[in-house]
Amino acid sequence: MKSNFEVQIYAPENLSEDWYVYIYDNTERKIIKKIYKGINRKTTTYEGRMINASAVKKVIEKELKSGYNPKSSGLPQIKKENFNISDSYKLAYDHITSLERARSTLNQYRTHLNYFTEALRVLGWSNYPLQDFEPFHILQVLEKIREIFGSGNDAFNKDLKLSRRFFRVLIEKFIIKINPTAGIVNKEHRTEEKRLLTDEELTIVINHFKFVCPSYILFMKMCNLIGIRPEECRQITCKMVNMDSRFFELPYSITKNRKKGRVFIPDDIYNDLLKLDLKNADWFLFGTKYLNSRNIHNYFIPAPNQLPKNKSNVLWKQEIKDKLGIDSDMYWLKSKGVNNKLKNGMSMEDIKYVLRHSDTDITEIYATEVNEITQMKVRDKYGTMK
Repeated sequence: MKSNFEVQIYAPENLSEDWYVYIYDNTERKIIKKIYKGINRKTTTYEGRMINASAVKKVIEKELKSGYNPKSSGLPQIKKENFNISDSYKLAYDHITSLERARSTLNQYRTHLNYFTEALRVLGWSNYPLQDFEPFHILQVLEKIREIFGSGNDAFNKDLKLSRRFFRVLIEKFIIKINPTAGIVNKEHRTEEKRLLTDEELTIVINHFKFVCPSYILFMKMCNLIGIRPEECRQITCKMVNMDSRFFELPYSITKNRKKGRVFIPDDIYNDLLKLDLKNADWFLFGTKYLNSRNIHNYFIPAPNQLPKNKSNVLWKQEIKDKLGIDSDMYWLKSKGVNNKLKNGMSMEDIKYVLRHSDTDITEIYATEVNEITQMKVRDKYGTMK
């Protein structure tokens, strides 16, 4: 017998609008229920929301077949599967690595999975139900990793961060409701502070490259102003530069997270691009005119050959660290750019989207002056004592 109800997904292309799954009554010809829960939270991509919405849709369809009446009070509940901790952790790993493409990041996730699985084995907890695990138990697992592999506080914090990511996936897949890493705090660890360029030093660096390699300045701006990664810069071709819409159109094949990226071209970069010959669509934006050329002016220009993989770091070391004696890494320009955006009033959430980060936790890693910037913003709001 055909059901009177249909389950559909409302999926607007504008991701600022919430998605929902709705139940349509064919008899009354109207929508009788809309379900938003579990679809939009912490999901910023079309694909991610479709995965969440499809999962909710599947559950509701199953409930309808089992006799659920959507006109009655209460929402259908998702049936809990009896996953053990080891299998669920592997499931989360498989999902994360299906989205990630950077080899270094994949190695981190694989190592963490192996460490976590080994700690479970030593504790004798591998086959316990996932639902039984609370923050206390996860803390014991992380401490056991430190004991087995002799790692310090820094490694503990990294494993905790990765574990939070694993459990977030299990929440997104409706396998658990509460993240069992909640309440576990980082161990005290003093990390080496990034040595960012001062504004005066940045001016010196730019003026230096005006003579040494002017085309390298645009490469630096891409990292500093819009957060395009150096490896992505190497792979950008002229056809990915849309001067009409003022966006870089990055295909999933060159991005770190395997997602298409649209990155706005601000005025400073746009004016530099106007000076370049971009008519050869398949040429690399930051290419080299001749392979193995000794003339630095043949690099970082629209050209048919791809830039050597480590060319930007080598040039920075030679010209900035060795010649100018400024001990700061080129990639730290990204942190300087984040700090400047915060000073200019951009929110952490907005910066997350600009830099194409999956969550603000990643963005905050680059924001090295967030405490000072926040205090300056509220400096007139402390009040007085009279």
